[in-house]
Amino acid sequence: MTRNLKNFHFLFLALSLLVPQAIFAQRAASAERAWQPLFPGAVLSAVTRAPRLDDDKPKEKIYEPDQVDQKARILRKSEPRYTEQARRNRTTGWVVLRVVLKGSGKIGEVQVIRGLPDGLTEECIKVAREIRFEPAVKDGQPVSMYTKLEYTFDVY
Repeated sequence: MTRNLKNFHFLFLALSLLVPQAIFAQRAASAERAWQPLFPGAVLSAVTRAPRLDDDKPKEKIYEPDQVDQKARILRKSEPRYTEQARRNRTTGWVVLRVVLKGSGKIGEVQVIRGLPDGLTEECIKVAREIRFEPAVKDGQPVSMYTKLEYTFDVY
């Protein structure tokens, strides 16, 4: 009995040392590829970043508003709709987004600085992506610029 117990302890110790090494080796090998679950049927427990198509392109500099000669000019900005769930819950407050207005005239990355529940933050992101603008200018060339957008929600 004692011999079997010693063998079990040895086996347990060996597995506890080898299995984590195999897991880390697989994770390191797959770090350059798209994320894959370690075990079939594994559930994602964290938010992962999907690979972007433009990751191999050189990153253009994004300027703060005080670093450009002429700030971007908003031509059209829609207001977000108040969701039914937010209306039922009488959710009030404001959503603050940091948005990249690209030199190409498109909306770049949208970061949530302050959000609200009940779908209001998602609604603000949706309308922020629909903004039309003239790009900022620096040294006579259109450039990308950060800007802050604020949306207020009140129940009347």
